[in-house]
Amino acid sequence: MLTELSSFRNGSSHVACMEVGSFRVLGAYFPPLLQLAPHSHERAGCSIVLEGGLEKDFSGKSYESPSNSVVTMPPEERHEARFTRQGARMLIIEPRCPVDDLLQPCAALFGRIQNFRDVHITSTAWRINCEVQSPDDFSPLAVEGLVLELLVHAARRQARQEENLGRPPWLYQAQAYLHEQFSSNVRIGDLATTVGVHPVHLARVFREQLGYSPGEYLRRLRLEWAATQLTVTEQAIGDVALAAGFADQSHFTRAFKRQIGLTPGQYRRETTC
Repeated sequence: MLTELSSFRNGSSHVACMEVGSFRVLGAYFPPLLQLAPHSHERAGCSIVLEGGLEKDFSGKSYESPSNSVVTMPPEERHEARFTRQGARMLIIEPRCPVDDLLQPCAALFGRIQNFRDVHITSTAWRINCEVQSPDDFSPLAVEGLVLELLVHAARRQARQEENLGRPPWLYQAQAYLHEQFSSNVRIGDLATTVGVHPVHLARVFREQLGYSPGEYLRRLRLEWAATQLTVTEQAIGDVALAAGFADQSHFTRAFKRQIGLTPGQYRRETTC
């Protein structure tokens, strides 16, 4: 059942709420430059920043959360928040039961503070937000499935991080560089020079640790970014393809369908509010 509210706790000017399965899902908008005094929530939460951004303080430690950020925190975790000049549009997922009652690995996901960026999660969150904001008879079922998909992706990401604590520092630098330059024509030699290792060594360790070559990893970043743009903008598909770093629309369409299972046009129709 959907509930539209004219105001929401902690200053949101608009919220749409849907209860599905073990979770409450909220699509919320927070106005520009809003500041929230120290507070806590009874429930654990996973917040995805769809647009805009904010900064949160937990026990003196600050986390910046621009668009595409994912923030998780346990219940009763005291914090304060400051929103940017753009405000923030967010999707918030809260367990309706105690965290310990959730099936693993969801319980572990909500058990600590995390702040990271993931465009795949944001793309799924946009689809959920569309269902919550403009529901029909099928929306509760669709939202429940998408929430579980999102949480599985986040939990797998957490598990991979915990498994790979011994990764060399330069590998994290290489990943960060690819995230920043995903739309550019990145050459493996330039990437190796940036992180200070031999190109052959970089290519071998990158695939061993991440399961992809640097080129494959870059293509996934481009496709995930493009998928978000198809959902949240009305840009022509050819323009999205070029902005993501693809040579042309046909190249983009082939890669997108191979990865996503739909053409860009089909995906836009499926995911746009």
